Amino acid sequence: MRRTTVLALTLILVGSLIGCGKNQEEADKFRAGTSTPQIAPGPLKHLRLDNGVSVYLQEEHSRPMIAVEILYKAGAANEGAGKAQVSCMLAHMLIFSGSESFKAGEAVEAISKEGKINGELTNLFTHFDYVVPSGQLDVALKVEAERLTSSRFTDDLMQKYAGKCAGDVSVVLEDAQGTLSKFGVMALNQTYNHHRTSVSIVDAPSQLTADDLKEFLDDHYRPENMVVVAIGDLDTTDAVKLIQQRFGSLPARAAPAVPQKPIKKSVSAKWDVPADVAFLVFPGPYENERERLALTMLGTYLSQYLVRDADLYAGVKSSFVSSYISPVGDELPFFVFLQAKRGYNLQDIQTTALIAMEKGMSEVSETFFDAIKSSLVSYVETSSLKAQANVDFVPHYQFIGQEALNIGMKHYLRGGVETGAFVELVRSISYEEAKRYYAARVNTKNLLEVTFTGPKAQSR
Repeated sequence: MRRTTVLALTLILVGSLIGCGKNQEEADKFRAGTSTPQIAPGPLKHLRLDNGVSVYLQEEHSRPMIAVEILYKAGAANEGAGKAQVSCMLAHMLIFSGSESFKAGEAVEAISKEGKINGELTNLFTHFDYVVPSGQLDVALKVEAERLTSSRFTDDLMQKYAGKCAGDVSVVLEDAQGTLSKFGVMALNQTYNHHRTSVSIVDAPSQLTADDLKEFLDDHYRPENMVVVAIGDLDTTDAVKLIQQRFGSLPARAAPAVPQKPIKKSVSAKWDVPADVAFLVFPGPYENERERLALTMLGTYLSQYLVRDADLYAGVKSSFVSSYISPVGDELPFFVFLQAKRGYNLQDIQTTALIAMEKGMSEVSETFFDAIKSSLVSYVETSSLKAQANVDFVPHYQFIGQEALNIGMKHYLRGGVETGAFVELVRSISYEEAKRYYAARVNTKNLLEVTFTGPKAQSR
C-alpha cells in the first residue's frame, strides 16, 4: 500500500506556478553562514484586524532577518467571465508596477539590495513573500500596502507581462515534464462556472486592460481575504502597531457577484492551447464542511496514487488537483486533471483514470484513513522551524520563509478557524463517514467530463 504523508504532499503540491522578482540564486548574501543556528521560536500569535485582515506573528531571534508572507484568496479559479490569465497578470504587475512612493521596479530593487521579494500564483490564492533585515519590517509592509492602494499599471508593463503570461504556456509545452494544470484550472473555471465553450488562454493576456486588473484586485484582494504572516527577529507588539498602521485602514469591499450556476452536463470545449486536456469533475453542492474536508483528504491520497499508478502514468501526465492545498469547495469541486502525451487517446486515458481511482480507493483501509488524519493533524499542529532545526544545509532565510508560507496556507486549509477546532473536526470524521461521502459524490452518475481541445491537437 502506498503511504505518503500530508507534510510530504505539501512540498509536492505547492510547487510554484509563477515566480516573480529576485531569483533564489541571487540571494547569496543570505547564505553567509548557511548552517541553521539553534532555533527557539516563540509562541505563534494570531489576531484579526477590525476590517478582517488575519495576522500571524512569531518571534525567532537566531538571525537578524524577518520573513513576511502576504496571502490573498485570489487564484486561477477566481477569474471572471472571459478574463482568463488576469490573476497571473495582476501578480506580475503588483510586483513590478510603480506606486505612490516607488517608480516601476523600484520596490523590487530597494528590497533586493538587502533582502528578497517574490510572488506566486496558485489555484486558489496568490502570495507575495519578502525577506528583510531586522528593523525593516515596515519597508515590506509599506510596499505591500501601496500595491493595494496606489499601483500604476502602465501600458509598457501591461504589454511586457501579457507576453510573459502567454509565453508561460509555450514554456510548459516545451518541457517534457511540464503540466498545463494551472492553465487547465483557468479554462475549467471559464467553462464550469461561466459556461464558456471556447476559452482563450494564450491570447487572453493581450486582451486584458488595466481596468480588468483593478477590478480583479478590488474583487479579491479584499481585507477579509488577506493573511499577513511575519516571522523572525521582530517584536510582536511593535509589529502589531506597524501592521495596523499599514493595513488597518483598508476599506472592506463588497464581495464580487456570484458566477452563474455550475454546468450540469459534460462539455467538450475549445481552447487556444495546442494540446488536449480533460477534467473528471464531481460537483457539489457539498453537504457540509465535514464532507468537504473528508473529500479533500481522500483527494490528497488519490493525487499520489494516480501519479504512481504504472498503468495510468505510462500514457498520461496526471495531476489530481483537488488536494488539501486547494480544498474542494465552491470554486474548485472534486476533480481529476488529465493531460495526454502525444499519440495517446485522451478518452482512453479518462477511462483508465476512473479504473485507477476505483482501485486506489479499494486500498484505503480504516487504519490507513486514520493515518491520513493523523498526518494532517501533525501538519497543522507542527512548526517546521522546530522540526527542521537540525538541518544544516538550508539557508536560514528559507526556513523562516517556508514556515511563514506554511502558516498562511494552514489558515486557508482550516477555513480561518483556530487550529484546535480544526483538529477536533478532522479527528471526528470516521472512516465509514468518509467512505460514504466519497461513494455518494465520486461516482459515474455525478461525473461531468470537461474536455479542452487545442487547435494543433485537432489536426494530429
